[in-house]
Amino acid sequence: MENRKCEWVGSECGHHATYTFYKAVKYFTKPPEGGAKENQNQKATTSAKEGWRVLSLGQFFFVKIWAGSDLLSVAELQLLWEDKTTGQMMGSVRLYFLPEYTTDGRQPHHGEDELVAVAEKS
Repeated sequence: MENRKCEWVGSECGHHATYTFYKAVKYFTKPPEGGAKENQNQKATTSAKEGWRVLSLGQFFFVKIWAGSDLLSVAELQLLWEDKTTGQMMGSVRLYFLPEYTTDGRQPHHGEDELVAVAEKS
């Protein structure tokens, strides 16, 4: 595993130039640091949060957009690939925000629980 915290899951599903595409990735998570354990029940809960997790194409998950900010977005995993020349693992996501966190803000036509997809690519 070359000391990585991510690994591909399953076999390759396609190639283009130097890119190899995959359907899933697994990553290692650690529990948040700094929290004092109040009792042994909490210790069991904390250790259960540590370990390997798998993300597959089409799955949704929460993303913290900026360090130091509490703003969360919902991300949909759309593409996973590796550049064979550099060994770099990459992914592409589509981001969804609450309307009040967009430039237009919440409008009367937005539903109470509606999320707005970011359409621009950068």
